[in-house]
Amino acid sequence: MAGGSAQNLTEMAPGVVDRVTLLQITKERVEQMAGWSDVIARVAGLKTRLLSADQLRAMARSRDLAGLADGLEQAGFPVRVTVMGTSPAALDLAVRRQAGTAFRVLGRWCGSRADELAVIFEDEDRRSLRILLRGLFQGVAPATRLSGLIPTPSLPERALEELAAQQNARDLAGLLTIWGSPFGEPLLQELGPAQPDLFRVELQLDRTWATRAQRAGVSRDRAMRDFARTSIDFINVRSALLLALQGTDVDVDDMFLSGGGCLRAHQFRLAALAGGVEATLEVLARGMAASSFADVLRMHGDLSTLEEALLVEHISHFGRLARREPTSLAPVLTYVLRLRKQVIDLRRLVWGIALDVPRPSLLRDVVGVGS
Repeated sequence: MAGGSAQNLTEMAPGVVDRVTLLQITKERVEQMAGWSDVIARVAGLKTRLLSADQLRAMARSRDLAGLADGLEQAGFPVRVTVMGTSPAALDLAVRRQAGTAFRVLGRWCGSRADELAVIFEDEDRRSLRILLRGLFQGVAPATRLSGLIPTPSLPERALEELAAQQNARDLAGLLTIWGSPFGEPLLQELGPAQPDLFRVELQLDRTWATRAQRAGVSRDRAMRDFARTSIDFINVRSALLLALQGTDVDVDDMFLSGGGCLRAHQFRLAALAGGVEATLEVLARGMAASSFADVLRMHGDLSTLEEALLVEHISHFGRLARREPTSLAPVLTYVLRLRKQVIDLRRLVWGIALDVPRPSLLRDVVGVGS
């Protein structure tokens, strides 16, 4: 009966139905044609709020945390409104909240298109969950596990706090599953009754993100596809180095994630089994030779500095792409990566000043990133 009514409506009033359909199609076409121009324009405004290298250097010269708090306030961080006091933990929280607010604003601006930026938000979630799980495995206090994490629309501040409060990894994964996080069920599968291996758990996070990123990689936006490919390359670089450093009883071939832009499975295997960090880095650099990241691999032999150095080059990479393709999502990706680097820099300042690290050392380590 309902089908007959619809057919009669089409026969009796085709003009009405056609106009409705035409309006729907027109709306979709307008959104496609408009692309991301509105968000890109607004992100250009957000970029002006990022701290410059000069501002970071001025903050690095602060005599104490109160002076740093003053510098943050002058730069537009509502420190004293956001948190109480000027302890390291309070300033760390203020930095996290500022970054989380920026992500929340970005998600709101995207509106119905926010799903297309899920790759970006979930990449940040992946990093946060990695830190939380590592802290849990190592017995770090819940409050300390939160240090440096950036809230996102999918894992806001309260969610991160709840996850940090969990006493074991399965409870954490269970919460994620209840909340509908894409990371929940895969983590539960990895966290079986036996003692879980942290390397495998972290790789499960990476694999889940990479799988979803490649599905989203069919996006019309080349910059987003590029982000997925380069990020997968970085995951493989990190895994190869960890295998070279500490070894594991896992099958090396199972540790490789397909979908990267440069590094191939046979190169990953050679790198992981090269017999030392220097040899591994050389093999990885050859595998990444077609990219600007190869030189970074050759110049950084320490995994703790390599990850940040790759982030800096990632920012430069998308900065160049943004200049060539200003209407793509490259400007948005550049901003998000610069925001991540800013959180790292400010966290270094907060804890460096709290521990009275010599200011020349802080000035050397905090160099900022250009536009």
